[in-house]
Amino acid sequence: MNHDNRIAEIIDSIEAVHTNDQLSIDWKGRYPEAMKLARELGMPPEKMAEPNCLTCQLEVLNTLRTSIGLKELRNEAERSVYRARMDVCHGNEERGIPRCERLAGTTKLKPTFPFFQIKDANCTICGCFVAAKANVKWERCELNKWPQ
Repeated sequence: MNHDNRIAEIIDSIEAVHTNDQLSIDWKGRYPEAMKLARELGMPPEKMAEPNCLTCQLEVLNTLRTSIGLKELRNEAERSVYRARMDVCHGNEERGIPRCERLAGTTKLKPTFPFFQIKDANCTICGCFVAAKANVKWERCELNKWPQ
């Protein structure tokens, strides 16, 4: 079976799953194969470093999709949503928003979209890298602190 057929078969088999207001991808056991194909297509390994990371999985999926002529799945939150989420996690002195007590690590903000430059800033509840998770439109805060 050639690459295109294997990729199409993987894409056809996966399902989006909504659990507790969270989105995940059910790869039907084919994520290792999908990662291998994505690497063969030139995707850097650091973009798929965490197998439980939805953003990493979407990078793999979009690499496969574009390789067979399909459009990428867009997952970015709107700029205003991203900014509001980042304010909740990192705080915003100008707006009187305190830093979340569950944020671990050092915060160095450079307010550029879509990602702030943040060193070691992750949530101690879910373990996410806040800047990455806040930029995914369907993600939710485990503590329900993000605006809807």
